[in-house]
Amino acid sequence: MYRLDVDLSRKTAAAFGQATFHVTDSLRLTGGLRYNHDDLTSYSLTSYGLFAPGATIKRKDEQVTGRALIEYDVAPRSMVYASYSKGYKPGGANLITGPLINSFTYNAEKLDAFELGSKNRFFSDTVSLNLAGFFYKYKNLQFQQEDPIPYQGGIANAPEAQIWGIEAEGSWKPTKHLRFDANLTHLDGEFTKHYLALDAAQANQATNAAAALGYGPFDPYTIALRAQAVRDIKGNKPPKVPDYQASVAATWTLDIAGGELTSRAEYVHRGTYVYRVFNSGSRDVVPAYDIMNLNFNFVPSGSRFEISLAISNLFDKAGINSRYTDPFGSFFTSNEYIAPRQVVGSVRYAF
Repeated sequence: MYRLDVDLSRKTAAAFGQATFHVTDSLRLTGGLRYNHDDLTSYSLTSYGLFAPGATIKRKDEQVTGRALIEYDVAPRSMVYASYSKGYKPGGANLITGPLINSFTYNAEKLDAFELGSKNRFFSDTVSLNLAGFFYKYKNLQFQQEDPIPYQGGIANAPEAQIWGIEAEGSWKPTKHLRFDANLTHLDGEFTKHYLALDAAQANQATNAAAALGYGPFDPYTIALRAQAVRDIKGNKPPKVPDYQASVAATWTLDIAGGELTSRAEYVHRGTYVYRVFNSGSRDVVPAYDIMNLNFNFVPSGSRFEISLAISNLFDKAGINSRYTDPFGSFFTSNEYIAPRQVVGSVRYAF
């Protein structure tokens, strides 16, 4: 029997300010600061057949974050920019009472984000092109890991991770009635410092191996065997970073049957990514998918009515949106699929 009683409270407060200074008609500077205060109190009582002593944890996080942005208009419809932002996710307490490698608390996650880019319009605003390159540096990245002692898994901190990428988006309106839109993003990254982490699935394999020899889940032999399954995640790819994402859309507006019909066809590609820090073979690889969406909108002339039809995932692709390995005892891995083909019609009336 396993039982966990938890009482957790969190109080947060923040103050934020931002201002923009126009150095010249073409040059702008923007700066902002945010003060974050977070108080956490956690009490947990765990029982493995008999009650274990309760644990009370108090934690306080105070962080100052902000952003700095410089923009310069190189032409009436073209500008370049550079920005730096500092992000923060508060730490917390794990609902555990006797871990071996996990901690009772986990630290705040911090982010330094750098971006360079350009935004442009050409040919009487019929063409737009926006480009950006970015670099993210995470400190104490929060993730879920198992503990050699069963039911003592929780949130841990990977010391450092880096993510970088480029993004391009553009549009072209060759005629009054036709418009094309497209965007493309490429991402990559890695964990750049050593950290020994325990995958719940690998810990479960060790538990089963020990059980085959007659050892229970809480026997010292089982716990030691689970501890041997820790792996260094340095060099692994951070989770949920698709290699490529892209979309292309065409929108056609037509005067027909006493009204205006707007039709839009969209192709979407979501590339492969790993969903956990462990990069544990095919289990952790979420495959790519491609879908088509259609939208139609008709507005009768001089009418307050609007009739719409939307078809998402036109070809009913069984794309995997995400994947999840349960770290709380079952260790099953499940797929979370994108929505199947859906057809939605609506009628609106403006009063």
